[in-house]
Amino acid sequence: MIGHHRRFSPKLQELKRAIDCGAIGNVISFESVWCIKKNDEYFNNDETNWRIHASQGGGPLAINGIHEIDTVRFLFGEINLTKAILGQSSRHLAIEENITAIFKLENEIIGTLLIGDNIPSPFSYEKTMNENRSFPSSNVDFLKVFGDKGVITFPSLTLYPYDGSGDWFSVFSANVINSKIACEDPLKLEMDHFIRIIEGKDTPLVNIDDALSNMVVVDKIKQEIKSESLNL
Repeated sequence: MIGHHRRFSPKLQELKRAIDCGAIGNVISFESVWCIKKNDEYFNNDETNWRIHASQGGGPLAINGIHEIDTVRFLFGEINLTKAILGQSSRHLAIEENITAIFKLENEIIGTLLIGDNIPSPFSYEKTMNENRSFPSSNVDFLKVFGDKGVITFPSLTLYPYDGSGDWFSVFSANVINSKIACEDPLKLEMDHFIRIIEGKDTPLVNIDDALSNMVVVDKIKQEIKSESLNL
């Protein structure tokens, strides 16, 4: 079993159920944001600090972005095509700071993912899910999912269906899909699941193939931004 804990979030599982049951029809695209400013101490310029060395797993892509990628695959399916653009750097370390990735999935869904760890913002999983009390909570959505029958924003789980044909003259309403979902710690739920696996009562929700697929996407993004840097 691999530690991609977000799959255990009751809210994220509810979003997947809503998508799978056709609440917004056929999914066309998505837009996800993970932008946060990490504290300066996190990047202590010391050779023993693995976080500032890409070869040791440093950088927001490998540390944080990989969980966003796993979420994309969990919700929408396998990623077929990846393009990426590297943004500006202010720390001037040998790791990326902000990246925009563009995905096309095997099922033709397209989407974007903005990742940055030097961008002050309330738009991130940690600050919106209210699961980890170390982070102040912000009442905003970091993910939008667009379908041919409406839109869902997350983590508020707000559904925006439309009246009429859905064209630009149509009226969109707003309602929360499920406001009674308990705010549970997915890390605890993941550990409970791991114990059941050890006891032979369950099979891994996240297996080695998932982990490898996520790493392949991270590697593709890194190759894209490396190629872009060489062409500048």
